[in-house]
Amino acid sequence: MKAATMKAAIAMATLSTVMATAATTTIDSTHRTLQSNAPDSTTTCPTSLLDESTVDACLTWQKSESSKYNCTADSYLSSLTPGKYAGLTANYLSFNTEQAFPHFPERAEMLTRCTGGTIIFSEASDIAVDPITDIGSADAVGAEIYDAYVMIYSFTREASSLGLLETLNERIRENTVNLQYEDMFPKVRNMGEYRKDGKTNIDLLMADGDFFTPVIRIDLLERDGLPMPHTWDDLVEIARFYNGTDLNDDGESHDDWGFCIYPRTGSGFNDAWIPELMYSTWATTDQTRGIQEGFLFDEETLDPNIGTGFEKAMNYWKDLWPLSADACITSTFVEGRCAIGIAPPGCWKSVFVNTDEGGVAWRDRTNGDWGPVLRDENGEALWRPTFKDGTYAEPYRLKPLGSLEVIDRETDTLVECGPNTCPKGEKIKPSNELPEDDRANRLVDSPHVGKWINRVPFYWSGGYGQGIRKSANSEVKDFMFEFFSYVNSPITSVDDIVMPSWLDDWRYSQLASYEQNYQKGGWNYDSWNEHQRVMKYALSNDVNSALTLQLPGVLLYSRDVMLDQFQKYVSGESDMET
Repeated sequence: MKAATMKAAIAMATLSTVMATAATTTIDSTHRTLQSNAPDSTTTCPTSLLDESTVDACLTWQKSESSKYNCTADSYLSSLTPGKYAGLTANYLSFNTEQAFPHFPERAEMLTRCTGGTIIFSEASDIAVDPITDIGSADAVGAEIYDAYVMIYSFTREASSLGLLETLNERIRENTVNLQYEDMFPKVRNMGEYRKDGKTNIDLLMADGDFFTPVIRIDLLERDGLPMPHTWDDLVEIARFYNGTDLNDDGESHDDWGFCIYPRTGSGFNDAWIPELMYSTWATTDQTRGIQEGFLFDEETLDPNIGTGFEKAMNYWKDLWPLSADACITSTFVEGRCAIGIAPPGCWKSVFVNTDEGGVAWRDRTNGDWGPVLRDENGEALWRPTFKDGTYAEPYRLKPLGSLEVIDRETDTLVECGPNTCPKGEKIKPSNELPEDDRANRLVDSPHVGKWINRVPFYWSGGYGQGIRKSANSEVKDFMFEFFSYVNSPITSVDDIVMPSWLDDWRYSQLASYEQNYQKGGWNYDSWNEHQRVMKYALSNDVNSALTLQLPGVLLYSRDVMLDQFQKYVSGESDMET
């Protein structure tokens, strides 16, 4: 065959192949950079092999193919090749998507319009059990129906130890520009890691900074001349003082509570986490030197640290339980019928998002909880909590509560917290030493001023992350990691984090400034300022944070053993001996 004839044959065969497949199919991998909105960029058409008329035909076809996709919504999508995942379908096992991750389906649809790939969302009924049933365990081969999952870090350890989750290290390295992994708080990143064979594997792309956070009706404290609470004793005192009193001026007090919490009995799956509330108290006496020390087990014998600190924590919750109601599922807190609450940060979003439309106020309960704010003929809320000067007093977010005494592990006795016994502790400041923009400076001084306190932000579930089944189809794994990167990236998450969801800030950029996102979400400056201050404190590397159990079977232990024992103790059905 003559050279000219051969070249023409190659050109026609190449054109035929290119035009018969999706825009992302190429002769050479270097031709995968087509941008539908950038006609001068490298194309999938092999221009060096084709004559001028064939190139024109190829480019015309290529333009028509790329026009099927829309990658203009944001800078992340515009960096992708249109049609990159055309024809792919991925099965994703989510959990309570409407409440926990309401923005995920919309983001998935935007990714579909850009890349052509489709993500099918399914709902787990049990976020601890269902992903592991599908992935597999030491006891059973997985069903392998789903390609990827939303997971809680504390439930993934067995899958990681068996190598059943895709290790994400290399994928993260290859997507540093869009993902900006270094922008995530190190503490959050670490929760998705698993140490195996001398290597640190990133098995979950974490997207949640989830610890118990207290908020309080600061207007009540100002009105009654009370100081900001710092300790668990302070909490019990405040809860008792306000429980059963009219907290929202509606003339009724039978359904007003001193204390609101989440989770509480009736929270469904999350009932399993109720003992974690007690753990958050226990940690404040038994862990003083940081996350590596821990509080659950003896460092040398690995025996459970069931002693003075544990008993003290159980007794606090025995006092608090009858004074408490739900803080998250019902609208008790946003109706002003609760004095102080403890819950994950995500629970409090509904209090602060779109303050003008919502916030703490009387609600129309014609159709049950979470009704609209009751307003007068001028559109003003009929009631809101206010300071003495008449301005709206949004609930105040404070640092996690702590203890003035800590356990001496040699003697199992309580000793005073100080620089030597609480190296990560802090001194309690008088009100006049607080920052000018701290609303707590209007309150009277705490009786604990000048004393050292051991605070321990407790990561009850550790937060949510995204994992991929290692045995899934390789192209589907690429597609699902693209989706996880897309919803995690600051390009999208800086705005998405503000909306009501179960996700709590996990990136520096999400807390960088009031104007870039929280103001647009309807938060007022004070609420954002107090929120970012507490989040940065709890997520910092230097603070004395604590983690929950991270062992296979932790759910069975929490739900079937500890929950039952906890409930019997706080109800008076059992004592420490039984």
